[in-house]
Amino acid sequence: AAAALEKGIADENTMFVCNGYEEINGIRINCSKEEGHGEINFRDAFAKSCNSAFIQLGILTGGNEILDMAKAFGVGERAFQGKLEEKTGILPGIQDIYGAGMGNLSIGQGKLLITPAQAARITAIIAAGGIDHGLSLIQGTTDGGEIEYLKKQDPRRVITKETASLITDLMVDTVNYGTANNLSGAGVTIAGKTGSAEASYHGKMVVHGWVTGFFPAEEPKYVITVFVE
Repeated sequence: AAAALEKGIADENTMFVCNGYEEINGIRINCSKEEGHGEINFRDAFAKSCNSAFIQLGILTGGNEILDMAKAFGVGERAFQGKLEEKTGILPGIQDIYGAGMGNLSIGQGKLLITPAQAARITAIIAAGGIDHGLSLIQGTTDGGEIEYLKKQDPRRVITKETASLITDLMVDTVNYGTANNLSGAGVTIAGKTGSAEASYHGKMVVHGWVTGFFPAEEPKYVITVFVE
């Protein structure tokens, strides 16, 4: 979404057609809605996690642009500062995004692997208006007296404030009427995004659940990312 918006490939009103699946080189990738969403705009496609629309959007945007944006968000590198035993995840290479691989990249499947910390960092960048302030597992230390705060990384802009604002609006829609609508009614405006991660567990295919978001959406104070095995 960020890559497409930054490149001017799409806006919230760009239309797509979802038939319930996309087929690339003979490989079918199903949408979250088996019968399809029909004609759907980008805004609703985001809220309702329409795989078909995002695969079409990914093809329009281009694999290189998506990978570059993922790197800018910190995918494929450790999210926390300091020497922690933290996984880096996997960002697919350019050789992995041809054919059906392009479809997988567009919806976060295939070889792409991220950690909850990386998802939280991405969410925090959006919440901060497009600026990456980095993550610290420990804010500071004390010997019982004055707190010594750890040095934080220098802030860097990842996406424009306008793009971050629109994605925030799309995440609010996701909570208000989309796939995260069970979070609505909390008495505070929440911006959120759900995800489903396919994996193998003891030889059986399983689906893990994701939700990440922040609140209050207007003036964010907290980012929360949950991964359910």
